[in-house]
Amino acid sequence: SAALVGATGTAVLGFTGAAAVGITFVGSLALSMIGQALQPKAKKPTPATPFATEAESSTAMIRQAVMPRRRVYGEVRISGVLTFYEATNGNQNHHYVVTLCDGPVAGIGTVWLDDQPIYDDQIGADGWVTDGDFTDKVRIKKHLGSLSQAADADLIGAIARLDSTFRGQGIAYIYIEVDWDRDTFPNGLPDVSAWVRGQEVTDPRTAAVGWTDNAELGLRHYLMDPITCGLGVMPADLDATVWDAGANTCDEIADVLQVDHDVASVDVDTGRFTLEDEVLRFATGDQVEVSSTGTLPAGLSAATDYFVIIDREAKVPRLALADSLANARARVSLDITDAGSGVLTISKTGEPRYTAGGMVSADKAPHENIEDILSAMGGSLTTGGSGWRAGPGHYTAPTVTFDEDDMVTPLKVSTRHPRRERFNSVIGKYVPGAQSDGQPVSYPVVEPLTYKTADGGTRVQTTLDLPFTNRPATAQRLARRHLEAHRRERTIEVTVNLRGLLVQPGDVVGISNARRGWTAKPFRVVVWRLGPGPDGGMAVGLTLRETHADVDAWNPANDETLFQPGPRGVAG
Repeated sequence: SAALVGATGTAVLGFTGAAAVGITFVGSLALSMIGQALQPKAKKPTPATPFATEAESSTAMIRQAVMPRRRVYGEVRISGVLTFYEATNGNQNHHYVVTLCDGPVAGIGTVWLDDQPIYDDQIGADGWVTDGDFTDKVRIKKHLGSLSQAADADLIGAIARLDSTFRGQGIAYIYIEVDWDRDTFPNGLPDVSAWVRGQEVTDPRTAAVGWTDNAELGLRHYLMDPITCGLGVMPADLDATVWDAGANTCDEIADVLQVDHDVASVDVDTGRFTLEDEVLRFATGDQVEVSSTGTLPAGLSAATDYFVIIDREAKVPRLALADSLANARARVSLDITDAGSGVLTISKTGEPRYTAGGMVSADKAPHENIEDILSAMGGSLTTGGSGWRAGPGHYTAPTVTFDEDDMVTPLKVSTRHPRRERFNSVIGKYVPGAQSDGQPVSYPVVEPLTYKTADGGTRVQTTLDLPFTNRPATAQRLARRHLEAHRRERTIEVTVNLRGLLVQPGDVVGISNARRGWTAKPFRVVVWRLGPGPDGGMAVGLTLRETHADVDAWNPANDETLFQPGPRGVAG
């Protein structure tokens, strides 16, 4: 089982005895960002970004003695370290254990053997594959990493030197048994990876504990996590009002281009809908409506919002429906009492504004893990007098306005970015969800003609990689928002009186200035400093960045390009 040992910050993550694997634990590092927003940083395009390389390698099985502790938020495809291997029966049967990440996790879904997915319904109760190329040749046993996890009975029954202490408590892992033959495995034993539904977290809005891909709640858990690679922040040090509001923003439903799937069949016993298409264009939590050329299945109503629960991602995709986003995440589906008639169509009409699916690792600095999660919501993180505050990318109207009576120094205004920092086009990669192979792909270029024209017709690109974003429409919205925020170029530096104590980094404030003709013009607080003013009294120095409600402008008909990687990472 997992145990922290020694005084040097080393931990053992894996199994006891001959199968033990050391995991380097990087302790919590203090973040020096008092009064200043921490947020993801875009960069000029390069041929290969570290994110793309890292994401691609995360699905490769590792053969090494030491690996960093890792935790999954949302859902992502990963492999892990080969913790144990032994052959039996004259090298006919090969047994190996792949340690994925810290547990407990909410679930382990589709398992990939090299480039072949094995879906849950292809695995029998005893773990042996029952359908496809690996029928009766591979056994797959999934262990979610509970703290009371027992040893795998089949594994310890096959390997004489193992016993009931070989448990991997607190560790999510997969046990694979391969019944070898050269025709089935011409390239040798297959690498193993899997789609993991990660950490269950507490939702402070309801006190419920469960799986979620809400980006704000994933970040909250990471900050509080003292074990794997988080900061060990206490709940009392989180500004509860701000975090609740941020979680609500992430759960808002964003408009998308409508995507339709016709239904091939309805299983009344399970409430599952099998779709006609081979490539699924939905994700768990997507908002949909159901229509029919005849009658709807009993239990469903026309022009009503439902939420998707993915049951099988591809090759005869299958789903269920929930009556709320929360129930979709909890996999609580509606009862369907008859199949209806006519042609049934399920149409995607929206998706949660910001979701996060990815993996944090103890071999990365905490600020790097934080920036990765923040990238999924275009957000920022600050800490100050009221505690830690995270804000998803979302415009809010000013509630505090400063005018000439509040300013103890003149406004210092910068109206344009330096030429080397300007851009009018955004490119980058994201990691598509479980309906794909989970490898990073490029989202469509975001390049409004207006800005390119304003820059003399020259394309100037920046790269915005989105390591925790899993939906193509969300990736495009985030890139568009990043561009819109960048094109609000005016920056202000000003010192104000102690009314400045009413605001914090990340807040939107109004600036009124008669000379410039501004009345409550919105700016976002980027830097906040408390110190002596020019008259010797205490004052608040502010660095402000122009913003506007149009930063969030999004019209799918004009701004979204339909794009969905297929099961092999090819646009479908």
